[in-house]
Amino acid sequence: MEDSKLKDVTHEIRDNMQLVSCGPRLAELEQMHQGSSEIAKRLKKVLRSMKNQDFVLLDCPPSSGFLVVSALYATNEIIIPVAGDYLALHGMSHLIGTLTQFEKSLRIKHKTWIAITRYHPRRKLSKDVLDNLVSHFPGQVLKTSIRETSALAEGPGFGMTVFEYRNGSNGAEDYKKLAMDFAKGRTLGRALQ
Repeated sequence: MEDSKLKDVTHEIRDNMQLVSCGPRLAELEQMHQGSSEIAKRLKKVLRSMKNQDFVLLDCPPSSGFLVVSALYATNEIIIPVAGDYLALHGMSHLIGTLTQFEKSLRIKHKTWIAITRYHPRRKLSKDVLDNLVSHFPGQVLKTSIRETSALAEGPGFGMTVFEYRNGSNGAEDYKKLAMDFAKGRTLGRALQ
């Protein structure tokens, strides 16, 4: 919100991983309307300047407010996490509607990926949700679903990633595979590369 340089607000949190945290004034930014398009343009310019990074991930709230619109304006790929239940499908429907409207108004198109989270492989409901997503979004649902595990729920309570908390767990293995799916474009509903 001030004119800080990216290097001044970047924190090295792990080897080869930097974090720019939102800070306590993020809610103020969501309330700003004046100059909002300028802020979105500034975000896009900053992201384009990060040429030495393999990936830049923006974690956005599950809403369609200014922060999400700014992120959509500044990026060209989206990963939408969808829990393996029907309520998540309703949220997905709303988000896709917002995304479609946004893309039409700005005449842009994002590469959209869907990551299935909180998946229970033995539950018919989870399988139905997965089948529904693959049917409606072929070639966009990443191949690996993230199974619901206690390690994924417990790790953040200790300030740890699942890899630090329980590296050999199903959750850690699933996220490793999901990262490779994303990097290689491996999805359900089309031939694997």
